[in-house]
Amino acid sequence: MRSHRAGPTAGPAPCGLPVTETQEPYILGYEIFQAPDGSYFQHEHYENEEAVWKHMELTADGQKDWAEAAEMIQLTMVGNLTQKFRDTFLGGKGTDFKPFRSVSR
Repeated sequence: MRSHRAGPTAGPAPCGLPVTETQEPYILGYEIFQAPDGSYFQHEHYENEEAVWKHMELTADGQKDWAEAAEMIQLTMVGNLTQKFRDTFLGGKGTDFKPFRSVSR
């Protein structure tokens, strides 16, 4: 499953990667990019939905700080997700793509 998050438009640079690097092997990839206007694009790639729940629990304090400092512009989730997950993280404000076709090498 992949989670794509765009934001913030203001606030400090994203942090918390040391926790991801050292304590979260279920996160397959985590990248942050910055645009010329100062906004950030975050790309997160998780093993599965359970991995996202673990990440959100482990980083709960940082998530709270991030939410207070950032404005979420767009949230896109890709993968098979439960309704509980959609309700919790998308809240009717994001886009949820289910698998359609793929090629793996």
